[in-house]
Formats: sequence, C-alpha cells, structure tokens
Amino acid sequence: MRKIFIALGIICLLIQGVDAHAEEFQDYTGAYLIQHCNNEEDSFVRGFCLGYIRSVVDLVLDSEVYLQDTPRFCVGEAPLKEWKAVVIQWLKKHPRDFHTSSRKVIVTALTERFPCRD
Repeated sequence: MRKIFIALGIICLLIQGVDAHAEEFQDYTGAYLIQHCNNEEDSFVRGFCLGYIRSVVDLVLDSEVYLQDTPRFCVGEAPLKEWKAVVIQWLKKHPRDFHTSSRKVIVTALTERFPCRD
C-alpha cells in the first residue's frame, strides 16, 4: 500500500511540473547559446549548454540513420568542446541569427564546419 501512495505522489509531482514548464517553454535561440555556453560564472549552465548541443547532434545523427538519409555533417572524432566552439564562432560571424532557433544554428554551423566527404 505504501508503494502505491509513493507512486501516486510522484505522478502528481510530475503532472504539476509538466504543466508549469509547458507554459514557460520557449524555443532556445542563438542568443541563448552565446549567453549560456560562455557563462564563466556557472559551470552548470555551461554544462547544460554542452549537453544541449550534444542532444541536438545525437537527434540529427540518429534520425538520419533511421531514415537512411545522407548525413548533414560528419563530426568524426572531434570533441564536444570543439562542436561548441564551432557553434559560438558561427554565431559571432552571423549576429543576425541570434534569434534563430538554436537547433537550426547548431546544425548549420556544424554542417559548414564538418561537411561529409564522399
């Protein structure tokens, strides 16, 4: 019986959290990436930014495998920190894209820097 109450409590907390975050959700932009990836005061924020870039890359690469599409970019053995540097450099060269979706910024920057060779 105790396990049922614990499970119900967790479900209630999750439902409340989903509702609150759904209202607050806004798409991350290039400006978000510049601000958070370069945050020297908060290592958690920087780490979140790296994780976000990694998740976008994984999503794109996985979807291309499952859809059997030609890869958009080939990062090879390049480390995650280099991916971040490429994205930030690209944004600095394209300040008009600060308000573009961060997913699009990441894919565009990595496609330009790490094109796939036939």
